[in-house]
Amino acid sequence: MTDGETSLAIRHARRAHDKRLDLSNRQLRTWPVEVSSLSDLAELDLSRNALNSVDPSLSQLANLEVLNLSGNQLIGFADLVEAMSGLERLRSLILDGNPCAMQLSPERLRELQNPQPKPGSTPAQTISSILQGAMADLGATMGFGSAASTLGGGLGSLGGGSLGSGG
Repeated sequence: MTDGETSLAIRHARRAHDKRLDLSNRQLRTWPVEVSSLSDLAELDLSRNALNSVDPSLSQLANLEVLNLSGNQLIGFADLVEAMSGLERLRSLILDGNPCAMQLSPERLRELQNPQPKPGSTPAQTISSILQGAMADLGATMGFGSAASTLGGGLGSLGGGSLGSGG
């Protein structure tokens, strides 16, 4: 698919106020920033592309509930954690088939797709907590424990609640 076809699909979704947008299998190498204008979007499928990062503009999709990024080339969690700051309704994140997914256990990958939040916590908070934990674990493994924690430091809360505190 060409960039023009991708832009056309995004424009159509904007005009139709679509809740779901499928941009899978389009050989995208760069993040389609026009997606951030789709305020009604609840599901975004960007699977099986060649994306190696997530644009911070993703945080503008306040109604997003399902994000499929499987089968891309995402190598780290920092940009994803940053983009999560505005995704308070997110209830499923699919990362299978990305290099970064190899840093998570199969159980954690399943939990990202179907989080079981603690009482007083939202699925988005659980997802963010898993990603921040993965960053901290990776940083500790590489000797950068405090640096990894700092990368996600501004995102300790989504929707005003504290992650992992149950409230």
